Amino acid sequence: MNSTTSSKSLSRVPLQIILIVPFILLVITAAGLVGYLSLRNGQKAINNVAHELRMEINTRITEHVRFFLGTPHRINQVNATAIGNGTVAADDPNALENRFLEQIRLFDTVTSIYFGNTSGGLADAGREGPAGSMYVIETDGFVKGHFRKYATDSNGKRAGLLATVPDFDSRTRSWYRGAVKKNGAFWSNVYILFTGQDIAISASCPVYDTQQKLIGVVAADIFLSHLSSFLKELDIGRNGQSFIMEHSGMLIASSTDEQPFTVANKASGNRRLEAGQSSVSLIRGSAEALINKFGDYKNISTEQYLEFDFENKRQFLQVSPLHDPYGLNWLIVTVIPESDFMAQIDANKRSTIMLIVIAMMIAVALGIFLSRGITRPVWRLNASTRKMAMGDWDHTVKEDERIQEIAELTLSFNSMARQLKEMFSGLTNEIAEREKAERQLRESEEKYRTLHETMVQGVVYQDEKGRILSANPSAERILGLSVDQMQGITSL
Repeated sequence: MNSTTSSKSLSRVPLQIILIVPFILLVITAAGLVGYLSLRNGQKAINNVAHELRMEINTRITEHVRFFLGTPHRINQVNATAIGNGTVAADDPNALENRFLEQIRLFDTVTSIYFGNTSGGLADAGREGPAGSMYVIETDGFVKGHFRKYATDSNGKRAGLLATVPDFDSRTRSWYRGAVKKNGAFWSNVYILFTGQDIAISASCPVYDTQQKLIGVVAADIFLSHLSSFLKELDIGRNGQSFIMEHSGMLIASSTDEQPFTVANKASGNRRLEAGQSSVSLIRGSAEALINKFGDYKNISTEQYLEFDFENKRQFLQVSPLHDPYGLNWLIVTVIPESDFMAQIDANKRSTIMLIVIAMMIAVALGIFLSRGITRPVWRLNASTRKMAMGDWDHTVKEDERIQEIAELTLSFNSMARQLKEMFSGLTNEIAEREKAERQLRESEEKYRTLHETMVQGVVYQDEKGRILSANPSAERILGLSVDQMQGITSL
């Protein structure tokens, strides 16, 4: 019996727990749901922001590169028209050099402008070195032969011979042959300068006279380090990188300090650098991810978005093909680590968790406060019930509760307590009166018995048939019979 009672007691749950626990669970569930949705929306926001940022960066790069690459072709077109219609004499190398020097000063992205005629001669003007020193080049007699390079002063006058190259023939150069073969604007292959200072590319265009006879080829060179300088100025997040490469994988430019070529020893010479061999891990990892995804860079013909893991970090990548009417095919790649966007998300996550914890603490405190407001009067009712069970009929509960149901329960309890008190009081009085009557009866019986036993006269008690039921001691003495002997006798 005791173990059953004990087990029942252990299985009972306090009212305060019943009130608080569901409330807390509800708050935790709601807070957890809010936190989950917040994190999920935060991840979506990261993806959207990363997508928008990659698109914006690649769009800016594409626009800048197109303008940058369009400049030498526009210069070539202007010069081809001027030389072809005779505005500038095709056989006057000095006039050509002066014109080209003026254009070099106007277009800081162009490093050299030159014209090669059908006799193999060359007229050239350009800039070189970190200081951008101006120079001019011409061949003797404006035909194939000795190539002479002169430094110029601020007025464009020759200041001294810098170099000579024998047996130069412009007609054998790739920029000349390519333009003639294509019969239109042409891009040369990207090449490393002889000085090892930079990599460059040449834009060339054939020149025809008014009779549509070929009289030569105009060309303009641009240093591709300008693109690297532009990429470095872009805001690509804290650790993001952008780079440009050919479909062969050879680097053109990047937003890092890495040169897109290696300066080797005299035996092997300078070599261009492949993206997959870059010393910058993010560029190298991006190149590997593209190869893993597409098999070959040449298979990337449209804008692509890619997410991949590199060094245990998620990366967002966008690759955009760049084509122009003159045969150029490059790839613009922007890659941004997810961690660049996570700082704000992590801060929001910490704020969300903190708010959830604060909300839970407030909820628990509020739950305890409210539950106490409910359980306190219940406890008072319970205590009053226990006191009543122990006989304290004068105990009642204060009728000051604001909760309607508990106030009504308190009124009912107090009413019941008063009724029980009245009933108990009446029962007590009745019992006292009955005990008094019994006591008086016993006293009367005692007096009667004493009188009965001490009487001198004999007294015999008979029933309605005359049979003797009892007799006092005097009757037993007078009759000489005991009460037992007299019982049942109808006459003496």
